[in-house]
Amino acid sequence: MSEEEKDTEEKESRFTAKNRAKKEEIRLDGTAITVKGELTKTDYFKFLEVPLDDYSDLTFTPEQVARLRSHIMNMKTGLQAMAPMFCGGPMKCPVIFRCPFRQQNELKREQMSPKNFPIGRQCIIEREFLIHKRREYFIEYDVDPNSPTEIGLVNKLAELDMYEYRATLLLAHGDDGTGGDGQDLLKKQVTGVTPQGHELQRTELHPAWELKEKIQRQRMEILAALVGTRREQWKRQAATKQIDNKDSSSEQSALTGKLQKLLSQGEIVDVETKEVEVKETD
Repeated sequence: MSEEEKDTEEKESRFTAKNRAKKEEIRLDGTAITVKGELTKTDYFKFLEVPLDDYSDLTFTPEQVARLRSHIMNMKTGLQAMAPMFCGGPMKCPVIFRCPFRQQNELKREQMSPKNFPIGRQCIIEREFLIHKRREYFIEYDVDPNSPTEIGLVNKLAELDMYEYRATLLLAHGDDGTGGDGQDLLKKQVTGVTPQGHELQRTELHPAWELKEKIQRQRMEILAALVGTRREQWKRQAATKQIDNKDSSSEQSALTGKLQKLLSQGEIVDVETKEVEVKETD
């Protein structure tokens, strides 16, 4: 090996070592500063597709880069990945009394230790629920992984299921988790105060129950859209002789049958609601 080749190899080795060194500051222009103060290159932002020239003045710590990457990758896999609520701990979580991190003997929020909860991070239960429902819909409807439309529709179905799950927990335990408004599907709203200081209240359907009804209607619309999208696809394929018309009709009938089965089982209901006026009393 010549002296020139040895010198080149030594420089490349030093450069590689610097690249592997722990970074203290990372820039969007593809460079970084190591903890020793050395300038080196980095591919931290390789996952970004937008031009970075306008952002080259921004600098980040490795922890900030990790959060940015996680946030953007979640968006790329679907907005539904960001739907699970963030843990607010025992004093803020609306469904804390169904949380598995709560000890069974902790009957009041004040008794619960914040260190036992993933505060500031997505709820593990809702994340797992979302993944499970998405997988179920992908299998049931044989979703084409190359179709953004179909993926978006089933992701939305899974998201709606998660919201309904959350609303159901609220109704099961009541607003305060210990038998407040909601367990009877009703809620008392204060509408005013009399000169004597008495509250004027009105009883109405609980918002969580109304949310469940809206979710059911949205689910119906999405399922209809999913079937309709498939029908249009089959029509195009049949027109170009890619599939047999008989096979197309059979597939359409199968999907329609699934939709009718959900309707008959009560999985999807179209509820017409009427507002009920309740007289105010002091």
